[in-house]
Amino acid sequence: MAWTALGHLVIGSELSHNILSNPFEPYTIYGAGAVLCILIVRPLANKFNGNIFATFAIGTLTCATLEYLSSVVLTMRHGYNPYWNYSDRAFNLGGHIFLGNSLLFGLLATLFLRFIYPLTEKTLTKGNQIIVNLFLLALIGLFALYYLVPH
Repeated sequence: MAWTALGHLVIGSELSHNILSNPFEPYTIYGAGAVLCILIVRPLANKFNGNIFATFAIGTLTCATLEYLSSVVLTMRHGYNPYWNYSDRAFNLGGHIFLGNSLLFGLLATLFLRFIYPLTEKTLTKGNQIIVNLFLLALIGLFALYYLVPH
């Protein structure tokens, strides 16, 4: 798995990949992370002329905050976080986040904003807007159905 390999390469140990077993829960966090990168990281990094280090730093802080808050909410909902616990990692904050993972998310945010988002934006704006909107509505519908139907 790419995430595990990246973890080995960057921090020298395996990252939790339990979170990748279900594409819906709670992995809307990845979509939320992408949206926050577009809405928060990109404009702030642009104030530094798109400096790659500023993008990385702002992306790291933004993604770490999102992961921390998501973990806190999951802990409040379930009494614990059923998806990840970094208590055994060095430089962790209450087991909710740890430095190595936060740095990886900063790297991903930087790569996303430098390469993936511009290509996606260009592709979506060139496409038939009716089809693009229907596709996005279908995705939203799938997520809504998943969260609304008891399982």
